Amino acid sequence: MTADYKEYIDRLNDAWNSHKLEEILRFYSEDFNLYSPSAAKILGLDNGLLHNREEVGKWWRRVLDKLPDLHFETLNVSLSSDKRQVAWIFKSSHSNKAAVSIFNFNDEGRICHEYFFE
Repeated sequence: MTADYKEYIDRLNDAWNSHKLEEILRFYSEDFNLYSPSAAKILGLDNGLLHNREEVGKWWRRVLDKLPDLHFETLNVSLSSDKRQVAWIFKSSHSNKAAVSIFNFNDEGRICHEYFFE
């Protein structure tokens, strides 16, 4: 991740707010994994882990279809000292609460792991 991490998150947020799944998925590696306690609860997963971009894309399509007015507002963005993780703190229009996604990046600058907490 470069010094442009805030711009990267702005572009990711714009993609999410567009609801265009293909645009969203461009930010993620093919072997992307998502850890989400909320997905665990809704999908009945023991560990809350979704594997690969295709599986996560199917989950996100369900979310976007169910919440057509879903919108995110960035509250803060922070880069780890090793420049391989970014924390995106945002507010969802769905819950109106702050949430955080912690992203790990691969060598190509794509998100390979996301830890999402509401």
